[in-house]
Amino acid sequence: MKKLITLLASSLIAATMVASASAASLTVKDNPNTGRGVFFENLYSTIEINTGTDRRVNAGVFALQYGSNAGTSFTDFLTFCLQVNESLTLPLDHDRVTGEVYFSEEDRKALGTAYGSMMTEEYALADGISAAAMQSIMWEVAEDGATSFDLSSGAFILLTQDVRTKAEEFWVLIQSGTLPFIGFDVFIASGTQDLITTETPLPGAALFMGTGIAAYMSRKRKKATA
Repeated sequence: MKKLITLLASSLIAATMVASASAASLTVKDNPNTGRGVFFENLYSTIEINTGTDRRVNAGVFALQYGSNAGTSFTDFLTFCLQVNESLTLPLDHDRVTGEVYFSEEDRKALGTAYGSMMTEEYALADGISAAAMQSIMWEVAEDGATSFDLSSGAFILLTQDVRTKAEEFWVLIQSGTLPFIGFDVFIASGTQDLITTETPLPGAALFMGTGIAAYMSRKRKKATA
């Protein structure tokens, strides 16, 4: 189902690229300032999953950058991937689409709450288990849908118990309605994982979540060099 949504998103991009500057391709690459590998410091865990067969994967928060190769600066962002059966290939040009284009309404609401309100040290950025739990939520919604959320069955099954327990705790909070929904965009490209990112800010709007993540990354770097 989600592959169909991605194909639809790609078709819409092709139809609107001439009319919309926001559809211009951006290069996504590894962030050279966050150490070895694509994960942000220790915010990942090796987990066991089943997507047809049992296997072990690393799941957590990616620390990447996006920008135009024609420009001189790239923007740091923390992200999760949306395709559990796709490999991450970087650097690569991506098209940026809105969450409304990529996801159904219920899936978008769930992920807008998860990524928009829970990318904090209290939740997704607390430790490796929490980061893996949030990535697992992203995969579950992308594969099975928010209305059929069940980490023990379906197209995506999470077998690592401590991560599943944390993900289920997060899911209860996501569904409680106590956290605000915040819109998001998706970087999409052929031959690599699609990536969730902050919503393109309106002119004059406060970059609410982006500045929060930037401050968090800055604090972590200062701790590492202290």
